[in-house]
Amino acid sequence: MSVANEIVLDFSGIDAVTPSFVDEILAMLDKSFRRAKRDQFRLLLLNPPTRLSSKFSAVARGRGLHISESEGGAWTVTGGSAAIPS
Repeated sequence: MSVANEIVLDFSGIDAVTPSFVDEILAMLDKSFRRAKRDQFRLLLLNPPTRLSSKFSAVARGRGLHISESEGGAWTVTGGSAAIPS
């Protein structure tokens, strides 16, 4: 995937995020990439204030996206053909 299709957000210093906040971020991201006719994208969330829960996973699935958590705690969201887990 090219770097142009990747966005990195650092949540250092953020105390909390809600599923509705994550849903809004994913909606804007998905809409922007669709408008730009990009077939895949990746969002990397560094230093999220919480572990990835089933609520956040359900938000991503509801938008046809895949979300995972690395051993270091970062979240990776993929869309388009990149959303198919390997």
